[in-house]
Amino acid sequence: MNGRQIRKSLQTTNKITARVRLEKFRIEIRDTDSTRRDTELTGLPFTKVAGSWLQSIEAVIALRTLNNCRWCIKALAIYFPQTISKITRTDVDMWSIHRSQATKPSTFNKEAAMLKRIFTFAVERGALVRNPTTHLKFRKISKPQIAVPTREQFRALLIELRLNHLSEAGDLVELLAASGCRLGEAVSLCWRDVDFQRGALTIGSDGKTKNGEARTIPLFPPLRAFLEGLRNRHHDVHPDSTLIKIKNGKCAIKKACHKLVIPVFSHHKFRHMFCTTALESGVPPHVIAAWLGHSDGGQLVCRTYGHVRSEASDFFAQRITWNAPVNVVVLSQAVNQ
Repeated sequence: MNGRQIRKSLQTTNKITARVRLEKFRIEIRDTDSTRRDTELTGLPFTKVAGSWLQSIEAVIALRTLNNCRWCIKALAIYFPQTISKITRTDVDMWSIHRSQATKPSTFNKEAAMLKRIFTFAVERGALVRNPTTHLKFRKISKPQIAVPTREQFRALLIELRLNHLSEAGDLVELLAASGCRLGEAVSLCWRDVDFQRGALTIGSDGKTKNGEARTIPLFPPLRAFLEGLRNRHHDVHPDSTLIKIKNGKCAIKKACHKLVIPVFSHHKFRHMFCTTALESGVPPHVIAAWLGHSDGGQLVCRTYGHVRSEASDFFAQRITWNAPVNVVVLSQAVNQ
């Protein structure tokens, strides 16, 4: 094909089957070759092709995603030192065996997705005739049980942080639980983002959100009370000054939890707590999703945050009874009435 010899086993000893497969293979070669553009990629190592793919999407992905891609490519390069054209399905299978044993399912799936994208890019650019990763399957990820602080644990933690540890860590924890912000969003909030008159808080006005888009949430009663108390304590509040003076409270939270003999909660657990409280209060999932910055209309909220705390579970469990009055009217009785 255009001066290149293409060799491939048809994996059969039957002549009729061989003829059918040969014709299909010739069609694939013609279709691929008709759109062939970057034939120079064929002789490049895997890392170079991966770098070309990353460069092609660099302008349309976030910096955090870009860094994650670089880490994945670095991990993949160890298993694929050869040129892209010499990588076979067997090489991919060997990688799958080793990485599935050495990594968690989530890490394996990230690398597998990266591998599929790179080889799809190579096929589209004409470096390969076939994609050796089409058969690659993702591993099933078991969903862990999400444990959030109870109201008693939360109140005790705030008191412990403000009395014996770091008051700023207490402010951060209360802000996370009252607003549902991510840690990066919370520590970036400034006083200009707070509008007490409109009763609104703008999150991500500087673009520092997961999707790069700003959103506005209401000043929920706990959030308004916290912000008003914070303003009164600081007295002179500059619009450009941040609400929280620390970047994280990990160490202080850990020490306080150990002292209270309760589970050590991460910053993100207080976002879980906000969402759980909202669900228990009867707020529809699509409304919560908008507050959290999700764009899926509440699907992730239902999957991830659809749990209830033990006290709420116990409350609703008492409603299940065999002796409750049946709210059903027989149709014939209804007509007679």
